[in-house]
Amino acid sequence: MRDQANRLREMAAQLMGRKAPVKTERPRTIVVTSGKGGVGKTNIASNLGIILAGMRKNVVLVDADANLGNTEMILGLSPKYRLSHVVRNEVDITDALVASHNGLKVLAGDSGKYDFPTLTTATQQQLLDSIYESEPAKDFVLIDTSAGLTDEILFFAVHSDDVIIITTPEPTAVMDAYAMVKLVQHTAKGSMPALRLVVNMAKSPREAEATFRNLESVIQHFLHEKIEFLGFLLYDAAISKSVCAQTPVVVNAPHSSVALSLRAIAHKLMVNGR
Repeated sequence: MRDQANRLREMAAQLMGRKAPVKTERPRTIVVTSGKGGVGKTNIASNLGIILAGMRKNVVLVDADANLGNTEMILGLSPKYRLSHVVRNEVDITDALVASHNGLKVLAGDSGKYDFPTLTTATQQQLLDSIYESEPAKDFVLIDTSAGLTDEILFFAVHSDDVIIITTPEPTAVMDAYAMVKLVQHTAKGSMPALRLVVNMAKSPREAEATFRNLESVIQHFLHEKIEFLGFLLYDAAISKSVCAQTPVVVNAPHSSVALSLRAIAHKLMVNGR
């Protein structure tokens, strides 16, 4: 679909006597997701976006949590336009993006909207294309999905370069993380994104490591897939305090253990690129 759109734009530019725009490489697209809710997915996605933007990268964070978006609360934003406005073509993507810390650009989600539009495959592809083609060129597109195993989440996952799965050591969260990998593999049909795991709210580094090793073993045995241990976050009261302050933890408590761990995760993500 994207190739067809590019050809149509080139033809239109030629007919109007203008030089067709130069194609740019697609930004690295990273989906942050989870099988189970309440594992800290949005906090991690938002703070990673700020850290990457602080590395002088052009980053867009999309709150794609269908009608339960709360990125704006974590970041302390008051957006005029949201995901639904862009999906309905009521506003251009550039008008809907709002600036956050370090120049991070955010497309806010909706919450409790009674007429929230259905995210079809076509509308999701159109959304991605509009982000990729907007100016200036992007380095990273972070997509914070809802929790669960819906078709909308799987579409974003298989159209990404990296899927960061967030889990806690809780057995139900780990089981749901495995289910996520299983369905991504089935949907991707052989063209898998890089799978990476973050263990959140661990009691100790040993517990986080054991959680990863157990999940890695099951994924390799039953699915024959590889998953990278991107890092872990210990339980830290700085997170809840930052949420209450509506300020991301890497800004509100930059020297906290969780903020330092998030920076380590971002660095590893940069080093282990596509």
